[in-house]
Parts: sequence; C-alpha cells; structure tokens
Amino acid sequence: MSTADNNFSDATAIASSVSNIANVLAHDFNNILTGILGNLELLQRRASKQGISEFDSYLANTRSAASRGVALTQRLITIAGLQILEPTALNTPSFIASLEASLTTILGSQLHLIIDCPATTHDLYCDAYKLEGSLADIAKYASKAAENSTPVTLKASNFSIENTSNSAHNIPPGDYVAISLQYQHQASATDFNAGLELATIQGFARQSAGQAFLDTHQPDRTTISLVLPTAPS
Repeated sequence: MSTADNNFSDATAIASSVSNIANVLAHDFNNILTGILGNLELLQRRASKQGISEFDSYLANTRSAASRGVALTQRLITIAGLQILEPTALNTPSFIASLEASLTTILGSQLHLIIDCPATTHDLYCDAYKLEGSLADIAKYASKAAENSTPVTLKASNFSIENTSNSAHNIPPGDYVAISLQYQHQASATDFNAGLELATIQGFARQSAGQAFLDTHQPDRTTISLVLPTAPS
C-alpha cells in the first residue's frame, strides 16, 4: 500500500478527532473569517474611491488567505457532519454519466477513465452537489496516487446489508449503492493533505447515512468507495 493510501487508512481517526473540535469551533471561525473578508472589501472600496492603489497587492493577498481559511472551515464542518445537505432521488446511471467529462479532466491525460454503471443500478438518495464534489475529490486524490498510463474505473453497483453482526460496515441493514473508484497505485506516493481531504469525504458519507471505505487487498490496486442509501420507493 502506498504512503498516500496510508493517509486514507487514517481518515477515520482524523474524522473522529477533528469532528469534536470542529463541532465547537467551525462556525465561530467561519463567522470571524466572514467578518474579515467583509471589512477587507469595504477597505478596498474606500481605497479605490480615494485613488489609493499602493496597498492593492497586500489586500489581495490577505483576502486570498482568508478565503483559504473559509474553505478549510467548510471542510471541518463537513468532517463534523454539520453541513447542510439537500438530499434528492438521483438516477444513478444518468448521474454517473454526467460526471464523465469533469472527472476525465481532473484525472488528466495520463489516466484513462472507464465507467461501469449498469442500467439496473438503483436510484441514490443524497445531495447531488455534495456527491459530485466528493467524487471530484476522490478523482483528484487518484490523479496523484495512480500509476501513469493506467485505467481508472468508476463503478456503481447495488449493495445490500442484511445484518450488522460481524460487519465492519458500521451502517444499518438496508439497500445501498456503492460508488467506487479503482486504480493502480504508485509504489510510492505522498500527499500530506490527503488525510484531511479523505476525512471530508467520509464525513459527507456518514452524514448521508452511508460510509466510505478503502480496499487495498488486491496487489497494486486501490479502491475508494462511497456506500450511500437508495432512494425511498
């Protein structure tokens, strides 16, 4: 298993540790950063009206730093399971097909995307926008960890859990859809931000009444899966 994949193995511990802190601090940090950005905007407007431009670069750099802080705070909110979700029923084959162009772009020219989503795959019930973002994050991760000139398979399939005894899935019995991205990982790949990124994905899955998993049992192969509930009948 590559160094980058080890980061995903630690995602559960990261999510558990960070969620307790994020639950208390994330919204406060977000409010503080929103205030900073608002005042920077007012300062920029006043400087422009008075024809003062010598501080433009400093204001731009400060605004950029504050914006990165907002993005990080949003990740903490997701890990803590505090983000606002708007779940809807999604036709899984149509949804997966709609992502082909964007995921191909994220993976880059060195990786070949293969989509495997049978027409019989059940409808999903989750936030479409957040799911698209999570799959994009997984694709970004794969683009760093996958061996060049190899296929990356995006697969969706029906998945059922009949009981939770002796199960490592940690989700209730029921019908789910498993969406996975499988690739051949590099012998050595390091991404120091991967732990937080993948903990964010796991936070979304858990808040959606599902789970995220890593499978490295096959030699040189890594599979990252999101297991999400099917739409109510």
